[in-house]
Amino acid sequence: MSSLEREDSNPSRPWGHYIDLLNYMGLKTLPLEVHQRVLRKCVPSASIIRASTARERRTRYHPHAPHTYENRLRIVMKNIRSAGWRAELDDYHFVLDQFAAAGHYIGTRGVLQEMSFVGIRPRAKTYGLCLRALARRLTFPCSEERRPTLIEETTKMTRELIRDMGARKIPFTSSNMDLVVQILRETLDEKGFDELIKLCYGIDLAYPDHLPLEVMERLSTSKAETSEAPDPPLYPLQPLTTHGLNIIVDMLGRMGRISKMVQAFEVLTQPLPRSEQSSRSLFDEDEDDHSANPPSIPEPIYPLPSAKPNTHTFQFLIGHASRADHAVFARHYLVYAQRLDRDENRRLKRDVRTLPVDGITPPLVVVNRAMFLSIFWLCNRGKRTMLMRWTLRTIRHSLRHKREVLVRYTRVRATRYGKGIAPGDDASGVGSESGSVTRAIDASSVDGGAHVATGSSSSGGALREALDSMRPISSPTETSSIPSSAEDSSAGANSSSASPDSPPTPSTSSSAETSRLQKGSSESICDLVPQSDHPRSAPRPRAFDIDAHISILQRDVKQLARLELAVAAVLGRTIHRVKERLGRRVWAGRTIWLAKSGARVVVTKGIWAKMANFLVPTVTKLLRWRRP
Repeated sequence: MSSLEREDSNPSRPWGHYIDLLNYMGLKTLPLEVHQRVLRKCVPSASIIRASTARERRTRYHPHAPHTYENRLRIVMKNIRSAGWRAELDDYHFVLDQFAAAGHYIGTRGVLQEMSFVGIRPRAKTYGLCLRALARRLTFPCSEERRPTLIEETTKMTRELIRDMGARKIPFTSSNMDLVVQILRETLDEKGFDELIKLCYGIDLAYPDHLPLEVMERLSTSKAETSEAPDPPLYPLQPLTTHGLNIIVDMLGRMGRISKMVQAFEVLTQPLPRSEQSSRSLFDEDEDDHSANPPSIPEPIYPLPSAKPNTHTFQFLIGHASRADHAVFARHYLVYAQRLDRDENRRLKRDVRTLPVDGITPPLVVVNRAMFLSIFWLCNRGKRTMLMRWTLRTIRHSLRHKREVLVRYTRVRATRYGKGIAPGDDASGVGSESGSVTRAIDASSVDGGAHVATGSSSSGGALREALDSMRPISSPTETSSIPSSAEDSSAGANSSSASPDSPPTPSTSSSAETSRLQKGSSESICDLVPQSDHPRSAPRPRAFDIDAHISILQRDVKQLARLELAVAAVLGRTIHRVKERLGRRVWAGRTIWLAKSGARVVVTKGIWAKMANFLVPTVTKLLRWRRP
């Protein structure tokens, strides 16, 4: 008993005394409390197991029992059953926590089966520990031969856990939701993701404008049995938030389901009216044409899910559309984001004049460099000069608009908020940053975060380095495909200040978990222990912080100014190379296509020289500058 009471004792000491005590007193003589205390003292803590397992090379070969002290845990649990006692739920949670630290997902499946055999009902934390073991295993190295089998096993077990939670009517917590999303992003499991969204939010991605068939059948059955209003489902559905909308859009884009991504965005961001609210159309048929007893459709007790998009939503849309080479979608959603940005700016301008300071909310959608950078990468990859010209004009238009807004709110801060202009404030937001194009391109890589991927390009040295620096933020497993909070001006995180006692919003907490994941595996989201069995609570609305808003405007102006120089340089060089390529055809006496003639014709050298207007722009020379 003294060895069990010591805090820093070696796990082998209480284990040896436990074996000697069993040999001396017998199994049935020891009370349940002794077995439970030995269970927690015969193995190192979960943090030590996490650190030691991450350092071991044998995880690459995927041993069947990666936990070093698994036999001790099994013997203690077996002794509890053999003595006629029944282990408690906390005992099973301790074993699951140990297995999750080692990424031993096979052991967690056995623990769940044993819990079902002895009649202990699992909770949300129980499934969270099993999911954490799966996510932890996916972060370990694995041989190329074993990797497909590992992905198949983890995907299958994740689906089983999701179905089991749905069958037991156990709602998802925020930590469980984040773990499942991380696993599905790693495995790209479409079927499991569809089941997750259906279970959590009541959204059928095949028909996003209807409730799932399971909910509809339950409503129809309850309404047929009684004339009263149908009872709500036995398990609560989480309301669709902006964070949930971003998860759906991002996952569908990563899976390459671009049409489904667009469909889900258009349906889930527009709340559909109820049947009694919809007006009668002029083209409806007469009442005589209908049957006497029209089929009754149960009115859903839950409103159809909908959420407002934010900046992250449009970054995902534009980024995934650009990677899938859907230039029309990418351009459309950039124009849509600009329109919402103007609407939010007009709303904020009106609120600043009419509402008290604590009643103003930050804007949801703000156009930033990441959106333009996705389309710019698409233009540069395909050498689409027309789209690149439009992108350059749009960047200049947004830059001019942001400078005007920056000047306005600088004056508002000095007048209404009683704060003078800081010495470092620059209304233009650019300062002396407009030096050379090469410095602008190099500086544009400071605040990466564009949701794009760079492809092969024939760019020169400086341009290639600039494009390489414009890499996307990856998935939460790599970063967590959840973007950094610095770029998240969407949910107002860029232009808001939350109260100290307010709970973190999903996007903020996900960004924090992302940064911890980048620092090391010991602080990964896979290592977070679910502490609550309750679903996530609705975040409190943020308050508008004019200092943060001005700081973000200054950052956006500087980033867009640098991006404008880079796009102008790439556009000039691309056009110049097209002229050179066509010039070689003219000098060789071959035909070229002219839009004026509408056909391929042979052009003389003199006419082509006047038509092409060969002038090497200054920016092209600067782009060819090499670093020493």
